[in-house]
Amino acid sequence: MVSFREVNEVAINPADVSWTKKGIELFGNFKVQEQEFNIEVTILEENIYQFKFYRDSQTKLFNDNKFALVVIPTIKNALDYAMDTLNPDVLLFATSDDSKSRKSLYRLNSARIARKYNYYDVSMNSELAKLGYTEFVFGVYRNKEVLNKIIKDL
Repeated sequence: MVSFREVNEVAINPADVSWTKKGIELFGNFKVQEQEFNIEVTILEENIYQFKFYRDSQTKLFNDNKFALVVIPTIKNALDYAMDTLNPDVLLFATSDDSKSRKSLYRLNSARIARKYNYYDVSMNSELAKLGYTEFVFGVYRNKEVLNKIIKDL
């Protein structure tokens, strides 16, 4: 049986991510129990980025609870790394399924990043909420005009 101390140790010690910067995009990978995980922060348009996290291939998304305690703090650190490295106007990430726990995690991270970097939380944007996007699109933005441009393009 795993003790609370062991669980806490894993939860506060994220995995080390090996980062590669290709132009203005970031690519990272890390391993947990011999399972490889990938992170991509790719450009959508000028200074607007999309954060993607997946395991093995983009079609096999992360769903295993057994890795969650290491993966969650690793993603948190990866989001901070992306913000610090790229200084984006907008950083978006989305859920690809109906996982309530993943949506909650993304919603919490959006709020945390918005507070930490003095940005706005995408999930709190009323224009996106009216369009129904705040149920699966998360992230932060610095400038409302930039976000409005994205909304108009939807």
